[in-house]
Amino acid sequence: MLLEIARSNYFFPFIFFLDLNNRFNYKYNRNLASNFTALVHASGSTILSALYLSNKTKNNLLNMTAYSSGFFLFDSYDILLHWKPSIMNYAYMYHHFASLYLLNQSPDVSQGARILFWSEMSNLPSYFVYYYLKKGNNKTILKRLKLLQLLAYSFIRIPVLGKILWDVYKSIQKNDVNKTQKYSSIAVGFPVYLMGLIWTKKLYNKL
Repeated sequence: MLLEIARSNYFFPFIFFLDLNNRFNYKYNRNLASNFTALVHASGSTILSALYLSNKTKNNLLNMTAYSSGFFLFDSYDILLHWKPSIMNYAYMYHHFASLYLLNQSPDVSQGARILFWSEMSNLPSYFVYYYLKKGNNKTILKRLKLLQLLAYSFIRIPVLGKILWDVYKSIQKNDVNKTQKYSSIAVGFPVYLMGLIWTKKLYNKL
């Protein structure tokens, strides 16, 4: 019942991000507009998932789930609207599918809230790096931001998220009623974990 209520509220966050992105598009090009829209989501979802993890009420769960699901639906729509076949676009689409799946499972079974919190936190420096790449002229700041990006992303995406997936696996018991959901959460989440390994290597190469 709880997740059904959340799904009915996805429309409003979707419209919020659609309108926000359109407003950014008046001032910036499409890529920068998408960058700022994603920054708003990452900041908000980090706060909302932290609120849920610290106080697991129904309202906090609904707010977290609706807010991030609305964004992932919006960004999927935006990618499809401007679709160009590329590895990055296929990766983003799978990432959004996996995120929506994990968010809409029982959070204490799939650990979707923990994954969302750490994943979006790891993304935060990236939006500032992208902005300085496009608009900044201070190479020292850019270099420091790139280092922060690599450190935050690699630490969170490799050991932290790896530990969360391992925790889900280790929690599976012989007669676990949630066994199927846990295995499916690992199966859906593991390719995203591999993407994190690949992207970490790319970030290192760009230093």
